[in-house]
Amino acid sequence: MSISMKYKILFFFIIFYLTQCFGKETTINVLTYTFDNYDTFNKTEMEEKFRIYAEQNNLDISVNMEIMRYENPLDSYINFKSLAESSLKKSNDKTSSNNNKYDMYTFSNRYTKVYAPYLLDLRKNLPKEFIEMFNSKVVNETCSYKNEEEDEVVGLPTYLSYEVLYSNTKLLDKYNKRIPITWDELISTCEFIMEKEKNNPDLINLL
Repeated sequence: MSISMKYKILFFFIIFYLTQCFGKETTINVLTYTFDNYDTFNKTEMEEKFRIYAEQNNLDISVNMEIMRYENPLDSYINFKSLAESSLKKSNDKTSSNNNKYDMYTFSNRYTKVYAPYLLDLRKNLPKEFIEMFNSKVVNETCSYKNEEEDEVVGLPTYLSYEVLYSNTKLLDKYNKRIPITWDELISTCEFIMEKEKNNPDLINLL
């Protein structure tokens, strides 16, 4: 199953579940984020696809997606974390007069533990068969949270990404250097080779 198809199934299914909680005539507010060249979520497309889905299934529901756009991944992680955490805290604060306006969130799994105390345990709120559609190892490692009593599943994966470090083995061998295994070693090795190759116009120092 493709990433986009699995996301749409997840999106539609969870919204259908929310309608059972809040009633059939409602608007589901979704907070998500994206950044340049990685446009995972398209507001118009997703809202239109759900409108068609709702009409076909006789659901008096609409979806409002608020998409925060950032120029780079680091900003999206840090700034969106601050926004989402503040919103979730408001929803959990019974004394606050500011009602949380979002029903669904998408977020980086690096902040699962931050958001988890404010999120539903999906194992108790979604059919077991639906959760089992997803890779159990990925769910356990990225979407699970251990509270004082038990492990909870507080989210489901929509896509996976990987960070990779490439090494120029020819230059490493030339100067008898190994592939760096720490950040300090990476910096020192790059500085050393760049100094030795300072007359090489093809090399670019990204540090």
